[in-house]
Amino acid sequence: MEAISQLSEESDYDLDIICGTQDEEVVLIKYDEIFYLDAVEGNILIHTGNEVYKSNKTLNFFENKLKRHAFFRTHKCYIANLNKVNKFKPRINYTYDIYFKDIKDVIPLSRNKVKELKTFFAI
Repeated sequence: MEAISQLSEESDYDLDIICGTQDEEVVLIKYDEIFYLDAVEGNILIHTGNEVYKSNKTLNFFENKLKRHAFFRTHKCYIANLNKVNKFKPRINYTYDIYFKDIKDVIPLSRNKVKELKTFFAI
């Protein structure tokens, strides 16, 4: 797995995929299948419509790799695929919840990211 991950990082090709693991298998995940990524107990979890994969990379790594593909760091522990977002709902303390199309998961938008996201969407 390490060899595939390293090849993916160092390659001049942009294949629009990232590597994740599930049950000791390396899985190639297309960007457009990803709803969001989150950091949990030292692991990065990659959430697709039906599956959750693990990665040993950092959120900073994924933020840099994915930001030009409509991925946005919504919180210190989350990155969302903005193409999969359905709506934003205000919460207390100037924060928001982010809801996705096709899945029931909800992730936070921290108050220090609200302005940046509103600017992105011209709200």
